[in-house]
Amino acid sequence: MNISTLVEQIKATHKSKPLSDADIKSLFQQSKQFGFILPPSYLVFLYEFGNGDLTNLGSYQIFGQDIDAPVIVGDAPAIVGEFSIGNPKAPDPVPLDGGSSVPKRSLFCLMTEDSNGGAWCWLTSEPDAEGEYALAYYEPCEKRLFYRVPNFTTWLDILVRDKQEVIRSLDVDEKLGLG
Repeated sequence: MNISTLVEQIKATHKSKPLSDADIKSLFQQSKQFGFILPPSYLVFLYEFGNGDLTNLGSYQIFGQDIDAPVIVGDAPAIVGEFSIGNPKAPDPVPLDGGSSVPKRSLFCLMTEDSNGGAWCWLTSEPDAEGEYALAYYEPCEKRLFYRVPNFTTWLDILVRDKQEVIRSLDVDEKLGLG
């Protein structure tokens, strides 16, 4: 499924307030300061849902899945989620399920923490030809990444399809013991 179709499906059940073009440009510039560029699919998502899901009184959940909204600093949105700040005890490099690893500094969180204490992170050291990044789930007790998905659109597709936290859809064998 493409990102535009997914956004339309979410809009059918979640009321939101889009970010302005100036706000999106500001977030884009901030991501460059962190050393990466926000993926195009996520920018499309931000245009529609950048200020959060208003049906939950400003919290930022879609089908029960946390997705950090940009925080407002002064009058402008700001990026939060630099992995190293929120996870100072994570190893470097961070092991990825399946045997490989990624540099700790290259991780950027889609959300700072979900209801299970973990976080979905972009693997910014591995952009594809379209400027998208894979995502993987950081489990803080294991101090490793699990369940890599190819990009934000795939991640969002799982969320829209299953209407529950993405990690719960992928961890069907309960490898992470989420309960």
